[in-house]
Amino acid sequence: MPCRFGHQRGRARWASGLLAALLACSTGHAEQADELQRWIEKNAAPLRSIAATDEDFRDLEPLLTAIGPAEVVQLGEPGHGAGNSFAAKVRLIKFLHQRMGFDVLVWESGMHGMRLADAAMRGESDAVSAAQRGIFTIWSNAEEVRPLLEYVKSTQATSRPLQMAGFDLQFTARNALDAFSEDLRAFVSAIHEPTIRSQLQADVDRALATYHRLCCELREARRQHREHLVRLGTSEQVLAERLTAWDKREALALRPTQQDLDAFSSSSDAVLNAIQAHRALFEQAHGAKGTSFMEQALINLRVDAQGKLDIDHGVRGETSARFRNAVAYFNRRDERNAHNLRWLIEQGYPGRKLIVWAHNVHVTRAHFAPGFAAVHVHPRAGDMKPTGAYLSDWFGPKIYTIALTTYRGKDRWVTGDRVIEIPPSEAGSLEARLHALGKPYWFLDLRAAAIGSSHVAGQPLKMRMMTPVPGSNTAAPPHGSYLVEDIRRAFDGVFFIDETTPATPIRAQ
Repeated sequence: MPCRFGHQRGRARWASGLLAALLACSTGHAEQADELQRWIEKNAAPLRSIAATDEDFRDLEPLLTAIGPAEVVQLGEPGHGAGNSFAAKVRLIKFLHQRMGFDVLVWESGMHGMRLADAAMRGESDAVSAAQRGIFTIWSNAEEVRPLLEYVKSTQATSRPLQMAGFDLQFTARNALDAFSEDLRAFVSAIHEPTIRSQLQADVDRALATYHRLCCELREARRQHREHLVRLGTSEQVLAERLTAWDKREALALRPTQQDLDAFSSSSDAVLNAIQAHRALFEQAHGAKGTSFMEQALINLRVDAQGKLDIDHGVRGETSARFRNAVAYFNRRDERNAHNLRWLIEQGYPGRKLIVWAHNVHVTRAHFAPGFAAVHVHPRAGDMKPTGAYLSDWFGPKIYTIALTTYRGKDRWVTGDRVIEIPPSEAGSLEARLHALGKPYWFLDLRAAAIGSSHVAGQPLKMRMMTPVPGSNTAAPPHGSYLVEDIRRAFDGVFFIDETTPATPIRAQ
């Protein structure tokens, strides 16, 4: 409740009253802060280890009660280069698999490519090579993730294998588009009715050709031109000048246009409409689940193609700096990814328990102002709605979402050498409060706040929500803290690592 100062007669009495009121306000705020800190001290569970190879899970047992009957556990991360957060997630996944029966690991990686990666885990490929058929390189080439990949591989011959899937609409691995193109052509070629098959093959060829125009022609031409200049022995300074000149002279004709998107949409819609009209023929050839999976993959391709026009290919630098409409791009991707996850939960693996690996900003229930400038648990017009908010709408308490966060440290994507400093979190933030407890790792069940003090249950808190792209110039400071009106409405639990270490690239064998 706000403090009010009554009118006092006389300067001395006024000064005395003012001092008393200020002390009362200060004491009231201190008591509120102390109440919150006392609740955190009472409810935060210290964790012994975040080592990926540590399978003594006794310190993780508080998660048994916190997660309870939830059927999907989402594991966020503070940054895509937070190496020891990756290691902590590996240990958590082993715990969830061995102690709680979660047996499907769903990555923020390509839906189609991850099906290939999962199949490769059951073949002769080594664990890392199998994973790199689908998983984003930021994870599949990280030493901190390698123990998980090897663990997944080791479970395949057991009675309780850990399967893998993906929920991202994008192609997220090398040669993923080529593999999808081959599978799509085989999908329609299996139809026995020759007239329908012939028309479908023509539509598929047009769809793939126009998608390639949208996604790849400019990038491949620029790469080939650069390689040609390098072979000629061009110096770095001259190379940059000639590439800039090439962009101004040649690239314009190769940039995707609305006409390209319209041509792709027409041909891809023809394939989708044929699946709907002749579903019995497709299910005869591929089964109901196989037909539905390819349908989802085609819808992903269609939505992804729309996103290609949001990227200005004439601008270099961080990918997020090139978005013409970053809000539309984020919303389109996260809405489609949510539908992919829903399909995996309801049709891909019905009755199974799933673990989701992604970034905090995708799994949270909170919404974001444009450019990640603020976090809103009560959505506002123009906000960005993440995948986790859709899942919360559809599945409610069946989803348990854990944010991984940090007080300070370093972040580095394994795809580059750039190390990002993470400064200490600001005073009064959730991270600063957990840091004050004096141990390196904590788990805090935020659902438990609902049965605590009414003040704690609705306590506004600042919390780190790093943006996915380090140093993006279209986002708020990537390691800043955001005020969240009610932290329980953003996440169900918090896994705290006091100091983050940067991810380490896998060394060549």
